[in-house]
Amino acid sequence: AKAAEGLLAGTALPALGRAPEEGDPAAKQADAALAEAEKQLGSLLADGDLTRLLAALIIREQGLSEESKGFVRLYLTKAIDAAARALQGNLATRQRDLADQMAELERRILSGPAKALAPAQKLVREQGPAERLKQASVDLAGTTKRPQAIKDQQTALTTMQQLLDL
Repeated sequence: AKAAEGLLAGTALPALGRAPEEGDPAAKQADAALAEAEKQLGSLLADGDLTRLLAALIIREQGLSEESKGFVRLYLTKAIDAAARALQGNLATRQRDLADQMAELERRILSGPAKALAPAQKLVREQGPAERLKQASVDLAGTTKRPQAIKDQQTALTTMQQLLDL
């Protein structure tokens, strides 16, 4: 934001004040400075959008993780009846939806400008939170690995929080 402000105040506006015609070199200089400022502000908006989306996903995953913990604890040794099976399906479906949303967010991070997002891109490549969430949905839907789903959720949440911090 400061770089864009510097371009506007230091280059674009003074050049516009000196440019009586469109073909004037000062006008070209002002246009170039305005284009660069617009590019920088657009990047800033995109980064803010990623941050908001990730924060919302973290909140939703935290809630789902708590619900999943309760379900896993309750049915760790107890047989699953029809109502519990419906809840299990609901939890697995919601987890899969969050995994898909996280995968989309990962794609946006990986396709973003390398300089600005390099630490986040590295973390996504190394940790793969969307894949962890996807595995959690599979484990939640199954019968033998439900407790593993909680571990996958927590690992993904830790990575997602690290991404948010970056």
